[in-house]
Amino acid sequence: MVDLKFLAEEWPTITRRLDEALLVAPKERNSWLDTLHETDSIKAKLRNLLSDAEGVETDDFLGSLPRLTLGIDPNADKTADGAVPGAVIGALIGPYRLIRELGTGGMGAVWLAERIDGGLKRQVALKLPRMSWSRGLAERMSRERDILASLDHPNIARIYDAGLDEQGRPYLALEYVEGEAIDAYCKNKNASIRERLQLILQVARAVAHAHARLVVHRDLKPANILVTGQGQVRLLDFGIAKLMEGDLTQETQLTQQSGRALTLDYASPEQIRGEPIGTASDVYSLAVVTYRLLAGVSPYTLKRQSAAALEESIATIDAPLASTVCADPMITKQLKGDLDAILNKALKKNAAQRYPSIDAFAQDIERHLANLPVQAQPDRWRYRAAKFLRRRSLPVALASAAAIVLLVSASLALWQARLAAGERDRALTLLSRNTAITEFLQMFVTDAAQANQRVNVGDMLERSEIIAEKQFRDAPEDRAMVLAMLSAHRRTLSEFDKAETLIKRAIDSVSNSADTSLKLLLTCQYADIIGALGKADEARRSLSATANRPDIDAQTAAQCFGFLARVSTNLNDGPGAVDSAQKALAQLRTLKQYSKVALAVYTGDLAYGLHLSGRNEAAGREFAASIQMFSDLGRDADPVAISVRNNWGIVSIGAGDMKTAINQYDAIIKLLNQVGNTQPPTYVLSNRARALELAGRFSDAESAYGVALAVAKKAKNVSFEAYCLIGLASTARERGDLLTAQKYLKQLDLMDGAAFPSSGPISRGLHNLRGRIALSNSNLKMARAEFTSVLEAKQPNRSTTTAFIGRAEVALRESQFEAGLADIQDALRLSKLMQGGIPFSENTGRALIVEGELRAQTGNAIAAQGAFTGALDHLIHTVDASHPALKRAQTLALATTGATAAAPK
Repeated sequence: MVDLKFLAEEWPTITRRLDEALLVAPKERNSWLDTLHETDSIKAKLRNLLSDAEGVETDDFLGSLPRLTLGIDPNADKTADGAVPGAVIGALIGPYRLIRELGTGGMGAVWLAERIDGGLKRQVALKLPRMSWSRGLAERMSRERDILASLDHPNIARIYDAGLDEQGRPYLALEYVEGEAIDAYCKNKNASIRERLQLILQVARAVAHAHARLVVHRDLKPANILVTGQGQVRLLDFGIAKLMEGDLTQETQLTQQSGRALTLDYASPEQIRGEPIGTASDVYSLAVVTYRLLAGVSPYTLKRQSAAALEESIATIDAPLASTVCADPMITKQLKGDLDAILNKALKKNAAQRYPSIDAFAQDIERHLANLPVQAQPDRWRYRAAKFLRRRSLPVALASAAAIVLLVSASLALWQARLAAGERDRALTLLSRNTAITEFLQMFVTDAAQANQRVNVGDMLERSEIIAEKQFRDAPEDRAMVLAMLSAHRRTLSEFDKAETLIKRAIDSVSNSADTSLKLLLTCQYADIIGALGKADEARRSLSATANRPDIDAQTAAQCFGFLARVSTNLNDGPGAVDSAQKALAQLRTLKQYSKVALAVYTGDLAYGLHLSGRNEAAGREFAASIQMFSDLGRDADPVAISVRNNWGIVSIGAGDMKTAINQYDAIIKLLNQVGNTQPPTYVLSNRARALELAGRFSDAESAYGVALAVAKKAKNVSFEAYCLIGLASTARERGDLLTAQKYLKQLDLMDGAAFPSSGPISRGLHNLRGRIALSNSNLKMARAEFTSVLEAKQPNRSTTTAFIGRAEVALRESQFEAGLADIQDALRLSKLMQGGIPFSENTGRALIVEGELRAQTGNAIAAQGAFTGALDHLIHTVDASHPALKRAQTLALATTGATAAAPK
């Protein structure tokens, strides 16, 4: 292997000659080298590089990387066979004894090992580096450890441990998976196409889980996808995965030093081109894996086998349909149609033309397996009819073939004719409405532009409402559409009374109209507005009745179900919101032309419904998918997209996942700054401040609360003003500055308490704040009373968990250990419920610390150690390294480890 450090001066000549050499057949390269008019030094280095090239062009790129010594003696750690030095059977690496080598690669080796220090006995796959990668390797291994630790999914190999051995070498202890690479498994089992696709669906679920945590794998290939003897997939090696900022990964200095870390055969075009990598890259790579599993060959068949030629093909040449390259006639027949279309869409060169998410790719595979129409296929009636007949193959087979053909043909012909006529009329009607709205908006903007003075939004809306009545006096349907649009603007500004007045005028305008779809749409919009005005039950009844009418068209039904999802969300009806959002999406997807923005909006509604249903892990996937859709449309800063990100942040705060919450709020501020809007909404500023506080970034939190407070005061928003004062007081208390905390508390006492309902979030926050301050002042009686006030409401939210933890701490101070344990168990049950499948929670971590302290006081050292270790695990993944709770968990876990080790057996 050539050390690149020694090529610097001659590299321009060498790289030019390498380009020429790669055009020469490998067998002819030595003769070609002899004819060059170059120095012997350059020829020798070219010869060495070309001897390595044969392996690089045909083997795993990760196993063939040039060694970057970064100033280290290149011969210092070499062994005869290139193995990791000191890695031999029986050797000790940290607390692990090596059993046998499982495999080697460019970075190092993987060994089967067992723990021998008295910890939990299990065999692990131990990843060991080559020492020549030592600068930056600790960062790389630490990154892989952090990434894997954030992923908790049955189809992802888990991480158990990470550390340095006595020689300072990093190691990772991963779940040892006994299985075969997915391609070998399918070949050995002679798996059917259906069985292969079901394995791919397992992989997709694992990748979707990672994407929901903003992690891109970046190296999906058969070798990283093992299948156990029970047919369960395990996804391996997130060693080159990168946490995403938004959706696109950014190259770190580490990555730049190490070259492109990818496996060429499965790399996406954007990886080849060195562009930012997003979730679409994993969609592409998984599609290549699927293509090879189904067709038996690569999407790229080359006349000249070289890395350069392969890169060129991936970046520029469209993959052929899988059915055209498969050698098995029986499989070819199965690939034609849906599977060709699915793979073709997933392998698009342009990432925006692929499936918007790995879930969308998987859903099309599931539709194919269920004989349902797939999104990758054109929406033609013959295609849908064929799918229907295939799903109903048994009943159809029982009838006369001739009769079926006649009946189906006649029915479809009549249906198609009626549909065509109906769609034509509907299209003309919509065109008329859209033309009216477009003309009105042009007038609207021109009028504002010609004004002699600055015009605010309110003035423009007031003027436009008057103009709309005059301009469309003789076109009631057009007037209704414009008034409905203005009503929607008022609703966006939270001016619900004005929005209601406008939508009522719109409904009156079409009282004698024959346009049923428009009437139904206005009915649903009115119900949505009265739902926001506090008549949620009435709104839900109206929306449900309208959306489920048999004569409603799909587009209007989708909008009505979307409104219904929003009303259900406001009623905290998670299952109802999920059901309505799913129906909205289903109706939308039946349309030949549908709004991609609506698709993104309804997906965001589905995400929040899943959260309310206690399914935060699934909610995260849908939030990520919705944000990706907005991004694909270039509408990242759209108010609804901002709302989706904010909702994800709120969900993450409630679940105790502060890092995800902060990522979302930082992304919002960055996006708004990019479009020139330097003032994010108050709710974004205050929620971000709360996430920073809970993560332990107290200085940042104080600054963020200060900015949010100033905005709230300017807007005279008393609720947000109180929220920010509570946050500032809480942050000061966390820093130990009780005088400043009391100062903010006095400001809160001067505010109108009647503005905050006794069971509302401001009131609960005040009680918990006073309880924490009283606890810091050792006023246990007052602290207990404040926490109990919150618990009396019996609401399943974060405030209740905080109160349970606080009252348990009071019991600990009073030596009432059994009462404290009862409260802390309630806190843990509620906190785990709020996690909703998310693996780690700051809330759970804090509760476990108190549980450990209570267990220790009752003499149960082993249970205390388990609680402290669990707290440490949760807090490491959710809060800042300097957070006092994390430091306390580290101290207590270390202390109890020594105590239990010294205890008599």
